[in-house]
Amino acid sequence: MNGRTGILFGAGAEVCFGMPSGAEFAMMIFSPEEKIIEQAKKNFKNYYDKDDKDDKDEKKFKTFGVTEYNLVLKSIIENHIDKFPEFNDEDKNKLEMYIDSRNNFKESKELNINAKPRAKKPIYTYENFSSLVQTLAAFYLIKKADAIKQNAVTKLDLGDKLQELFNDSVNSIFSIDYEKFIKLKAETLSILLMKKDDAKTDNEEVEKVGKEQISLFIEVRDKVKKIYSEIFDYQLLLNEYYGYLFKESSCSKKTDSSETKKNKIVSFLFIIQQCIEQLFNEKKTLENTYYSDIKKNNLENFEIASTNYSEINGLDITFLNGATNKYLDLKSFDIVFGVQAEKVRSCVPFIFPQTALKPLVSIDSISPFVDIYNRFKECEKIAVVGFGFNYDDVLLKSMFHKLILDGKKVFYFSYGEKEEKVLKNLEKKLDIVENSLALTVKKIDKNRNVIKDNKNRQNWLEYLEQN
Repeated sequence: MNGRTGILFGAGAEVCFGMPSGAEFAMMIFSPEEKIIEQAKKNFKNYYDKDDKDDKDEKKFKTFGVTEYNLVLKSIIENHIDKFPEFNDEDKNKLEMYIDSRNNFKESKELNINAKPRAKKPIYTYENFSSLVQTLAAFYLIKKADAIKQNAVTKLDLGDKLQELFNDSVNSIFSIDYEKFIKLKAETLSILLMKKDDAKTDNEEVEKVGKEQISLFIEVRDKVKKIYSEIFDYQLLLNEYYGYLFKESSCSKKTDSSETKKNKIVSFLFIIQQCIEQLFNEKKTLENTYYSDIKKNNLENFEIASTNYSEINGLDITFLNGATNKYLDLKSFDIVFGVQAEKVRSCVPFIFPQTALKPLVSIDSISPFVDIYNRFKECEKIAVVGFGFNYDDVLLKSMFHKLILDGKKVFYFSYGEKEEKVLKNLEKKLDIVENSLALTVKKIDKNRNVIKDNKNRQNWLEYLEQN
């Protein structure tokens, strides 16, 4: 390869070895497993709360509740309503069937029996099924209400049944008071994230509850999960809470709301850290990945940056958005590593450190962006893999806007969507409509091969070498 190649990896680059999508991962964060919670609590005490042993009530591990879930709901609707699925006649008929089926669940006394003795709560209950149906119907209503732009409610399909389902006037959908229609709870997310094959293989549970009801329950759950896995977003929650990390306590009362909010965002960061670490360690296999492709080549040919958080053995990667082994000192605002962090008075994981406009919270966090920008400028070409340039990626948008306007060759590898559509979208996002000749979009398959036509495909790195 002549010259050096810059590479920017986003979350999509790690899907190939089993990591979930961004929305799927967000769901896991809001319904973490017990082992995640336990380790997050330990780290909370070891890194953040270690100097306040006599003040345990004010500074203690707190998870998010209903108030925070409503912020997530608001964020989903404000930012991702365009991703809500279209509901055709078949979907409408299915939804009507689900609504009618609620009565069958209600009549089944066996549903209130915990069919799995080891489970903390019964799973296949009328309440759980009704919650899933109500959530699916809420998505239907939101999409329809947005589409008809506040026309008469009578134009909505299933009006009477929806009104009965929500026990409220369907007219209120036009007040955009969506909290009435979706109750986002950790319990609901737990149901969505549960392994669906458990019920299919447990004969005792099938006998107690009924095979048809379980199948219907799973069918609804899969539909709701599919929507959530594409739209789940907690950006607004971070915008609302992240600033409390830097607020000094001004109240000595144990009920100080700002201190409570601070504890919640700190706890949340430790949960995120553990979700990333434990999930990555469980699913990591560096064979047949973008990383293994690079490791087979001369590593001196590459300048690699990443918006992900886990180190890859054998690769020198500049982490732009923090990493699981980095911490932010809340007194000096220095970024410190694991061993150093143990000696710091109070620190939190330096991951997901940026809110909507991604302000930089430490002087130490500026240098990676400046450094990689200068190194990318010296590269012959740059590849972008698995990164979306979303609305909150302002800094990286600015970086690539300048690189492309300076004539730097940028190759954007896209999975799924058509090249023409992706290119047009990127031209708008990066404000390069008049200067897009330096940007090339190539469609790539799940095996990391560039799709030339129906028969010919080429490894993404080989393609880069030859173009």
